[in-house]
Amino acid sequence: MRIYGFFDEQFEPSAPFIKATLELQRFGFMFPINFHVDTGAAVTALLDRDVELSGIEVDNLKKAERSLGG
Repeated sequence: MRIYGFFDEQFEPSAPFIKATLELQRFGFMFPINFHVDTGAAVTALLDRDVELSGIEVDNLKKAERSLGG
């Protein structure tokens, strides 16, 4: 399988991203989003702005089992 991505020139240096669709069946919606490709990351997180744009009800989500600090 090939996953095609793109480099976002808004970053210096440009950063690799892929277009994806975030689907939360439990809440009945799908939301298009650009994911930053970071091969060294142990977890994936959504920024506050992405959560607001998607309409995700944060109060209905399960808390992370570990901290996301780096």
